[in-house]
Amino acid sequence: MVIWQLSDTTKNRPHGMKYRLYYGKEGQRLVGYDNETGKGDHRHFLGKEFPYKFEKVSCRPQSSHRT
Repeated sequence: MVIWQLSDTTKNRPHGMKYRLYYGKEGQRLVGYDNETGKGDHRHFLGKEFPYKFEKVSCRPQSSHRT
């Protein structure tokens, strides 16, 4: 996943973020989320596009290393 914090909001990016997420295998996208200019927030699932409401970015660092 790649997320950019924009300097301003726009009609297509009212949250002020530009992002993309891709999951696929063997050159085929299975699931994706992005907000391409002109399309706004949407997701891709098995070759089809659907509207998606992006709400916020939550990030909690996780570690599998235990001491």
